[in-house]
Amino acid sequence: MRLITTVILTIFVGLTLAAVIQTSEGEFNLISLREKIFGYKRGLAPCESDCSRISQNHLITRKGDINLRVPVDYIEHYYPEHWRPRPNRYQLRLNAKWPNMSPFSTKEIKHLFSKWDKVDREKNHKIMDPLDDLVEIIVSKSPKTPVSITAKKLEAAVVKRFGKPVDIVSIPFLQEYPENPRNNAYRDKDNAEKLADGMPVYIYCGGKPLLDSVNIKKGRCLIQMTWPNGLEVDIEFGRHNLMYWRDVHDKTIDLFHSFVINGSLPNSTLLID
Repeated sequence: MRLITTVILTIFVGLTLAAVIQTSEGEFNLISLREKIFGYKRGLAPCESDCSRISQNHLITRKGDINLRVPVDYIEHYYPEHWRPRPNRYQLRLNAKWPNMSPFSTKEIKHLFSKWDKVDREKNHKIMDPLDDLVEIIVSKSPKTPVSITAKKLEAAVVKRFGKPVDIVSIPFLQEYPENPRNNAYRDKDNAEKLADGMPVYIYCGGKPLLDSVNIKKGRCLIQMTWPNGLEVDIEFGRHNLMYWRDVHDKTIDLFHSFVINGSLPNSTLLID
């Protein structure tokens, strides 16, 4: 039997995404494969080989077979006085501002939270979130070899975790898997759209199902992409932009391409026809 992988990933509070594995017995179980093991950890020895580095206010790094040059203002939690070279295998987290995809710098985010703290946070949170326009891009190279999957088996795995898809009035071109009261999945209604990795569109969001609520402003959403070489690109964005998911996806891919100095996203896909 083939091993079929996806992910369990937690976004903000309570958003757990499912990953699926087909066991030797042919049964599907939920597992966590994309644990955050690539991020910076205190106490690690300085990087001595195959390292990312800072040059002329840009991060130079390698993910998979792609060399990237990223302006430092995009880097999450970038503080020049504390930054040091890190292994390229570490996860790269970038912050962009919707809709122009300009850098959402650490300094700017800190300033927004400082303003937010000067008012009644609980009261203010009901009408705004300082990170509503944040688009987070997570780039990494999986230590595991991903395995191909058919569209039918992928759909069956999502249904098992989130229930059967239903139409939703607020976004008529998407369907919602609403069985989980806090975490929901969405797909292209016609099942014809594809992500940059060639896989069918599945979007995972936190918040109440839209079937029961027209309030789409709360919660965060995640698009996950994985290529046969193990390259992973995830996109986190505010659920209030769920109806614009295609624009979020396309602008993120365009931004990623703008950072590439050598190599390109693979043309191959894990999808089996």
